[in-house]
Amino acid sequence: MAGLISSAVGRRATMFVGTFVGGRLSDRVSRKAALIPGLLVQGFGVALPAIEPSVSTWLAAIVVMSLASFAVSVAATVLGDITDPSRVGTQLGRFRFVGDLGLIAGPLVVTGLFEGLGRVVAFLFVAGVLTTAALLSWRFLPETGRTEE
Repeated sequence: MAGLISSAVGRRATMFVGTFVGGRLSDRVSRKAALIPGLLVQGFGVALPAIEPSVSTWLAAIVVMSLASFAVSVAATVLGDITDPSRVGTQLGRFRFVGDLGLIAGPLVVTGLFEGLGRVVAFLFVAGVLTTAALLSWRFLPETGRTEE
């Protein structure tokens, strides 16, 4: 039990560090400058267990994904930046709804992939989704959040 608590605290501490760094980058450079690397690093973290799994691989994956977890907050901030102020609540509600659907459907899809095609395919599928999101964001999202013009 103590190990579980200390690992949860460590994960939260790592998320805090990542959120601080990602937030500073988002505010000082641009939202895209934070979002795209965040998604790519999350994809890398998810892909790590596709190699031969070990305790160190799993720990590295958790640390990497936790450090890059700020990408979701930055994505919500981009949405707020590009949305008419009178519609921000509605758009953030939709954003959250779609994200929650992903949290429900994602494990079902990945479980099916894991059972049917194996561990490597399951992890690389999720990494591919994150990488695709990064590439689409790079291509289609406007630059927002620059503090210096």
